[in-house]
Amino acid sequence: MEKKICGLLLLLLFFFASEMKMVVKVEGATCAKPSKFFKGGCFSVISDSACKKACSQENWPSGTCVPVYRCECRRSC
Repeated sequence: MEKKICGLLLLLLFFFASEMKMVVKVEGATCAKPSKFFKGGCFSVISDSACKKACSQENWPSGTCVPVYRCECRRSC
């Protein structure tokens, strides 16, 4: 009787473990460079949208203001 219960519990444990999603999404590395087209200080929400626009002109999909008030363009490597 005990062997049957242990076997059943082991079978259920295996079933639930196989149903769990064991895939972990891994983000790729992010490359960054200073924007060539952005002019001025980069320190507010308005500047942040101008930074994104400048980066899109440089064919980089994303841009953000970083410390030292500069615009940094970013994309996946």
